[in-house]
Amino acid sequence: MSSVASASVDAGPRPIEPIVLQIGEKKFYTTRQTIAESSVLSSLVNLRDPDPEKPFFVDADPALFEHILRYLRTGIFPLFHDVERGHDMPLYHALQHQAEFYQIERLANWILARAYLDAVSTKTSPRSVTLHGEQQLAHLDEMVRAAGRTFKILKIDESKARVFQCPNRNWRHDGLRSVCFNSRCLPTHRGSVPLTVEMQVFKIDLVILEVRIHQELVMPISEQPALPPPYQNTQ
Repeated sequence: MSSVASASVDAGPRPIEPIVLQIGEKKFYTTRQTIAESSVLSSLVNLRDPDPEKPFFVDADPALFEHILRYLRTGIFPLFHDVERGHDMPLYHALQHQAEFYQIERLANWILARAYLDAVSTKTSPRSVTLHGEQQLAHLDEMVRAAGRTFKILKIDESKARVFQCPNRNWRHDGLRSVCFNSRCLPTHRGSVPLTVEMQVFKIDLVILEVRIHQELVMPISEQPALPPPYQNTQ
């Protein structure tokens, strides 16, 4: 084989090298390429050839390592955020220490800089709704919530009044005569009278919460692949 041909072969991509890590009491299946960003893990797996029967052992927290490995596989920074409770600061703190332990500088610095605070923004807007009957109240989530939003109830005032009731007993139309008419529930023959009945009326003051994730602040840098390779036997 000529030197040119040999150089061409040597320049090809390295094959995927599966390895098994045992973090604490749990095994993780990954590759040398995936964990390359971690100086500690890279040094560990270079001590010997991989053996499925003899995983590389690290006495560390496997639950936290799940977040570490997910980051190594995707390059996406972790977000631990709940709409009502906000950011999980203790979890960020614990993961920062793990990133420092595994010597993953990019992840450790991102958490240390609290960049996750800029990656999530919450918009609040007040709103008042009037619900008619127990059925609408029981389905408050459906009556109020929109995609990507949740809400907090501030106050509920309850009273009784005679209000329109859908003749087809569709509780979503109660108190909403025009909606019922547009849905063709109302009888159209002459002499029909829409029903009005006494029912409970709930006036509710609430706050709509909408969370936005700024993906450009958590996604991997452009040089990295958009998706991780098709790993096998992962857990």
